[in-house]
Amino acid sequence: MDGVLVDTEPLFMNKVFEFYQKHKKNISYNEITKLAGSPSTISSKLMTNWFVENMTESEFLKFYESNTEKLRFNYDDIVNPYIKIVLPRLKNEGYKLAIASSSPMDILNVLLKTAI
Repeated sequence: MDGVLVDTEPLFMNKVFEFYQKHKKNISYNEITKLAGSPSTISSKLMTNWFVENMTESEFLKFYESNTEKLRFNYDDIVNPYIKIVLPRLKNEGYKLAIASSSPMDILNVLLKTAI
């Protein structure tokens, strides 16, 4: 899904980068790009290690969530414009369509209802 139908990665990485800047942690944007496409288990480990505090992953994730705003965006603003042409054409030609993503199902449902 991400990177093909929509591209939320830059939005997420900017949010993470701003979080570390706010907390005076010198993590480069280039380092943060390692999160792109990573499963949440890997991302949470990396982010916890970057914070360099004596916190468990679950403690860090609670701290992160309580110190950042929920990422909000309009899928219509970030949807790949060709998707609305290509997907219906493929479906009309008899192709079976599926979405592969590590995103939570509620996010996929919002995408499907609003942008595609």
